[in-house]
Amino acid sequence: MDAPQVVILVLSCAKPPYDALHAAQRRTWDGVEVPGVQTVYYWCDEFDTMHVRLKTVLAALANVGGWQYIFRTNSSSYVDKRALQQFAASLPRQRCYCGMDGGGFASGSGFFMSRDVAEI
Repeated sequence: MDAPQVVILVLSCAKPPYDALHAAQRRTWDGVEVPGVQTVYYWCDEFDTMHVRLKTVLAALANVGGWQYIFRTNSSSYVDKRALQQFAASLPRQRCYCGMDGGGFASGSGFFMSRDVAEI
């Protein structure tokens, strides 16, 4: 089985301290190239608009080929891309919505969605 293609979606903000966190991500974990893993940053001026922006990004990604999972995180998270890809290889290919239980929704430092879930 081929390794799944993972897109890491990072929610960030141009305001302090998030701008510095974003810059640190690019210098550290996002500077590591892992085949089959791509990082996409999306920006919100205010975090209360993040759900609208996430829906817009997901709609755009639905037309992009080659990815099987989205891992959505934010600018305060550190991601080990290799470990993330290895974990994704163990996930179901369809109907996958995975993360810590946040009271009926996936929460924590990030969550996974398979392509079919993101398209819904």
